[in-house]
Amino acid sequence: MYEYFDNEPKINFLPWKEWCDYVGDPKECEDTYYHITRSGFYSIAKEEKLLDYHPKYTNVETIRIAVKSYIDRGLIHIAEKHGI
Repeated sequence: MYEYFDNEPKINFLPWKEWCDYVGDPKECEDTYYHITRSGFYSIAKEEKLLDYHPKYTNVETIRIAVKSYIDRGLIHIAEKHGI
């Protein structure tokens, strides 16, 4: 999404304990932990092979299309400096 809005990502990753210390909120740390552990990642490799299935869009393309739709319909608003 950084690229979508013509920005450079300014993000770093921390080991879990360091991230929790950085956030400083045990409840937030616990909620985030459960969100991460319950969020699945699924592969479509088997479907591609067995069914010759090839999605029309990648995950990132799908997200970009959704965000553009939200902007176009006025569901989210972007600051003018982005020129959107």
